[in-house]
Amino acid sequence: MHLHHLTGCSPQPLAHYLKGLGIIRLVAEQADPDACAWWQDEQMMLATALDKEQLISFFLNDYKPSAIIAPWNKGSGFVFAQANPTLDVIRNSQSVRFSEFKAAIELAFQQTSELAKADDAIRVIKGESKIGPDGRRLTKTEAEAIRESPAYKARLRAAEAKFKALKENDIPAMRRSWRGSHLNWFDSAMSLGPDGKIDRPSILGSGGNDGKNDFTKQYMESLGKLMELSSPEAAPLPQATPWLETSLFEKNSTNSVTDLPVGQFLPGQAGGANMTAGFDANAGANPWDYVLMIEGSLVLLPTITKKASSRQAFLAAPFAVRGQSTGYASASAPEGSERGEQWMPLWSNPATLQEIRALFGAGRVQLGRGSAGRSVDFARAVARLGTARGVSQFQRFGYLERNGQSNLAIPLGRWQVVAQPNQELLDDLDRFGWIDAVRRAASDKNAPKSFTTATMVLDEAIMAVCSHGNEPDRWQNLLMALAELEAQMLSSGKFTKDKNLRPIPALSQGWARAADNGSPEYRLALALAAQSVDGRGHNPVRMHWLPLDGFRFAQDASGLRKEPAVVCFGASLEDDLTSLVQRRLVMATRGAGALLPLQAPDQCTARLSDIRTFLAYGLDDRRVLSLARSLMALERPQRPHSTPGQNADLHELALFALFRLVCLPWKLPRGSGEVHVRCDPAIVSRLAAGDLATAGQMAIARLSASGLRPKIRHVVGSPQLARRLASALAFPISGYSATLLAECLLKTSDDN
Repeated sequence: MHLHHLTGCSPQPLAHYLKGLGIIRLVAEQADPDACAWWQDEQMMLATALDKEQLISFFLNDYKPSAIIAPWNKGSGFVFAQANPTLDVIRNSQSVRFSEFKAAIELAFQQTSELAKADDAIRVIKGESKIGPDGRRLTKTEAEAIRESPAYKARLRAAEAKFKALKENDIPAMRRSWRGSHLNWFDSAMSLGPDGKIDRPSILGSGGNDGKNDFTKQYMESLGKLMELSSPEAAPLPQATPWLETSLFEKNSTNSVTDLPVGQFLPGQAGGANMTAGFDANAGANPWDYVLMIEGSLVLLPTITKKASSRQAFLAAPFAVRGQSTGYASASAPEGSERGEQWMPLWSNPATLQEIRALFGAGRVQLGRGSAGRSVDFARAVARLGTARGVSQFQRFGYLERNGQSNLAIPLGRWQVVAQPNQELLDDLDRFGWIDAVRRAASDKNAPKSFTTATMVLDEAIMAVCSHGNEPDRWQNLLMALAELEAQMLSSGKFTKDKNLRPIPALSQGWARAADNGSPEYRLALALAAQSVDGRGHNPVRMHWLPLDGFRFAQDASGLRKEPAVVCFGASLEDDLTSLVQRRLVMATRGAGALLPLQAPDQCTARLSDIRTFLAYGLDDRRVLSLARSLMALERPQRPHSTPGQNADLHELALFALFRLVCLPWKLPRGSGEVHVRCDPAIVSRLAAGDLATAGQMAIARLSASGLRPKIRHVVGSPQLARRLASALAFPISGYSATLLAECLLKTSDDN
């Protein structure tokens, strides 16, 4: 066996990837059945019994081109012969290398004879609006008068209908009667479902063409640049040898021709405006690159699969998904590609052609019980190793409009097939079909722009945790994206109701562990989100941000219902926390004891050191609020790690202690007993108004009335500090922290 480093075959661009598939297919089918290929160091490796000279000689002298024809396309030369003169040259070739090609052409001409006549009839009718009976070219006014006449329109409409009907009948007939390589090409470019519906995989454009660029025509013309088509031996032309060596063994070579449109496969050489240092450039490619690329596409045979929820079959090209504007640098919200994406597998172990065909024959990855249908789903499946064995990476391509309205296969990044941790957490977003409902709503033409953008950001964040599942910051970004999307649902209540959207679904406890980066922002966000009226989940704080009716939004005729309990609107963390405390104090006056009904599980209470940092404006308030809003969806909030010591200078928290001890959710532990300090809503109101001095005197009086003696006698400070202290009361503290604050603030019997 000889090992060849095919440096001219790289995972990107798409043309070079397909070229690698073409080489292994042709060598295995026509020269060495035991040949193997794999990807290594950004190139294809080929192991074969052919040495380098034999490999080159095979392609120059023995290679038999596959019968790549598309009689259904007008540019292919069957229904309009002038479109492809090379077709007749191959049809009349005497070389054995083109025997199968010639047979396929003859069969196709027989099958399209009536279709060609129908096309000619259309051209004759259209010609009447260009040239008059006397042979004179008509003026613009005369031409428009003919085209607008009812008789002309009726004749043209009837002729076009006949052409369409013949074409629809011819395509199934071709599929039934074709055999050999042209049948493989048919199945790669255009496939028929059980219901007769035609599916055209994006990798080959619209059935083997991209606009006016017919791939089969370019394939034949490329062969004409490499071989003497009219000679009995189809001998290679002089330039074929250096072009072949370049195609196989050189990377990024400029050895190419300038009159070969490469369409979507080679974006860097597609031509057009600003493709060079000048204003414009012609398309160009190595003819061998184009020939081998088209040959390689025959490996990608679409497979028929069935949706679990539907009896109707649909056709899926190998590893093809619906496109999403996410996961790559140039993504933009309105860009979503209708032609989708393709994730090309890279395998690191030697594989025969049979094994490669089996890989593409499966052609999909599993997500749960179904196939991944979107790029985000594909990334999730790859992160959970839901793909065929032996695949080490995927090269992602998106069929996007670039360079005007040209469709190009743009590389969108490389994905490693490596198991990522915490991926099962993303299943929570599938509850009630939540994520699918969001994406459907975002694709609606009437969807608010902000909602569409938020959905794209969410998908971007999901893909980030699929590639870096062990990084807490990525999970925090995902939580923040969820919070932003939920906020957009609130701001577009009528749209949310019409689309039957739900709040963030219940999140399992693993989210708290995955997102824990040890930051004070995260700890405070979790502490805030974990609170309820009793610390056991009854009347959670989420009810003050969202109008809820069980697991759904509360609705009325206008959209989302205006609930009196919803007092937090996301304007700022400080405003929301203050409103939360004030609303809970209103609830407290309705019950016995007048305590602040805001409690968190013991393992979720806030550290005093974090509260001190919050009071000193040392945190990112927006991050705390955003994280808290999504963490409110946790089913059973709890901190995943043990809480270290407080590490706070309690003397710096004396002022906070004064107001916290008069706003507790339970009686204050004091010595061997407890002291009931009743909450006074007026104290928080004065703080919220910026009146720190009055609030301080009221708090001192409240403690004194409860039998406690604060060391502080007078309070002074700015309105800004007063409002910050009011908002800090929303963070839950433990009984132990309350005891520490009491020891710092209150006099004992031994104090003078």
